[in-house]
Amino acid sequence: LLTHASGSSALIYIYAAHLASWVCGGAERLFVSSTAEYGGGKAIRGGVPVCWPQFAGRGALPKHGFVRTSDKWRVLRTSTEPYPCVVLEL
Repeated sequence: LLTHASGSSALIYIYAAHLASWVCGGAERLFVSSTAEYGGGKAIRGGVPVCWPQFAGRGALPKHGFVRTSDKWRVLRTSTEPYPCVVLEL
């Protein structure tokens, strides 16, 4: 969970490097389905996914690419100054 002095926050899952929440001005700005599943090879429904190396079913790989359901992501670094930040790598 990244938080800013303004009260804004962002929730980023390491699984699939997925932005699942962005609260700004006291309000949630992203939709994530109440039936979303996290992990187990399932794509998180809603939020902001990383779709790579393809979008939709336009290639030989799974819909929206393999990174959308990858559990191989890891945190490379985090920082709080000058602003909250996390860098993930696959």
